[in-house]
Parts: sequence; structure tokens; C-alpha cells
Amino acid sequence: MKSKKILLIPTIIIVLAVILSLIIVLTSRGGGFYTQIRVGKNGKDFALYKFRSMRKNADKGSLITVGGRDPRITKIGYFIRKFKIDELPQLFNVLKGDMSLVGPRPEVRNYVDLYIKQTYTKKTPKRDNLMRSVYEACKDLHSNIDDVISQYDKL
Repeated sequence: MKSKKILLIPTIIIVLAVILSLIIVLTSRGGGFYTQIRVGKNGKDFALYKFRSMRKNADKGSLITVGGRDPRITKIGYFIRKFKIDELPQLFNVLKGDMSLVGPRPEVRNYVDLYIKQTYTKKTPKRDNLMRSVYEACKDLHSNIDDVISQYDKL
């Protein structure tokens, strides 16, 4: 009896994923899933899976991040993003060993390359270990690293 219950949960998840991907396909052009190359452990690239919440080829433009009422997001996309349902296929990435449930979120290669370049080419604050830890925890990939350093120099 226990084995039937154990198999029931993955079966329900698979059926719901198929239904959701069909809804996505029927309400907008393109497939039900979206893959994007992300950087995992030790700098290894892998394909990250998500339910598609944006129009087909929306990632080909200049905008990478999304905010507010972005016109590239589909009607169903607003719903699945609001409840983070678009992230569920990443459980497959976890099962494959590409990523884990805890730890840093895998990032796009462009941001990783920028981060590595800024880290090794810019001078970082020379404070005690606590300040260094705060610096590492608080800096944002999308911020100008010189602004971050100048804020710490004021401390």
C-alpha cells in the first residue's frame, strides 16, 4: 500500500505538468517549456527547465530581467509567475544533479562572467573577516562594484 502512495504523488505532478503545458501551448504560440543555459557548480553550463511564461523568442531582445506588467509575459504566464509554478520543472534539474534545493541560484553566463571579471579586476575592501563576509553577502551582481566599495569605505 505504501508503494502505491509513493507512486501517486509523482504521477499527479506529471499529469498536472502535462495539463499546464497543454494550457500554455493552447493559449500562446510556442512550446510549454522554456530552457535556458545557466552556470552550475564548478562553472559547468546546464539547461535549466521552466514552464514558458513569456511569448516565444522574448529572450532574444535586450531585456533580460522582467518587472511590472511586461508585455512579453503571456496571460497564463502572469498566473504561473505569481504563484511560482513556472519554477516547478527545475525539480527535474535537482533530480539530475544540475542544481540543488538550497544554495545560490544558478545564474546566466553573462552575469557570471561579469561577476568574475569585476571580482578579479577591482580592488575589494580590506576589512576584518566579518566585514568581508557582509560585503560578499550584500553585493549585488547588477550593482556597480565601485559603488559598493565606496559604501564600505564610509563605514
